Amino acid sequence: MNFRHATLMAVPVLGAVTYLTYLQLQPGEVTPHHGNAVSVDHVPTVTTIQGGQATNLADLAALTGEIDALKAEVLALRHQLPAQSSSIASRADRPPAPDVRSDQSAREEEAATRQEEAATRQAQMEKIDAAFRRQTIDQSWSANTTSAIHDALNSPEDGALQAENIDCRSSSCRVELHDDGTGRLSKSLPIVALQLAGSMPTVTADTIPQEDGTSNVVLYMSRDSGDAGPSK
Repeated sequence: MNFRHATLMAVPVLGAVTYLTYLQLQPGEVTPHHGNAVSVDHVPTVTTIQGGQATNLADLAALTGEIDALKAEVLALRHQLPAQSSSIASRADRPPAPDVRSDQSAREEEAATRQEEAATRQAQMEKIDAAFRRQTIDQSWSANTTSAIHDALNSPEDGALQAENIDCRSSSCRVELHDDGTGRLSKSLPIVALQLAGSMPTVTADTIPQEDGTSNVVLYMSRDSGDAGPSK
């Protein structure tokens, strides 16, 4: 095939490719040289050859529309993500609402536990007091121990403690002190107990509320570990 023959064959092919490319690039109608209007949406059989692959113009138009729709959806999602993230973060930071029923049940259970402990404590103190009152009085031991208790009550550095009553029997004593609510008594009692630890190793304390809002503290002090109950 000579050069002239090849040139004559290339001219119509080039013209066809140019025309099809023009159809693909036009957004609206294309008017060919015959004067008849041809819409891109109505040319499903027209194809272009690019890189050895045939592409249907109608499919290209549909694909372009789908891509545009996907772009719009992606853009909308980008606008929604910050608002959703902010809403999720706000819910995460918000403390959970308290369960009123659970709180009420917990308070009732705690109150019942305190009442049970108080009843047990009261029964224990009544038992200790009954055991103390059953004792006979040992005059010698009672006098010496009463004196030792007075000395211990005078030992605290922030002032002596005044006993409302000291009653010593044969192996234990009942010492009643007034608590004015200043905290001085609770601070001084460990010092008193330490002073008497050698002769009265067991001490049990009971608090008795008074009508004026103050209270009395009763100490059951014993030289025998079994007479006054557990040490407190």
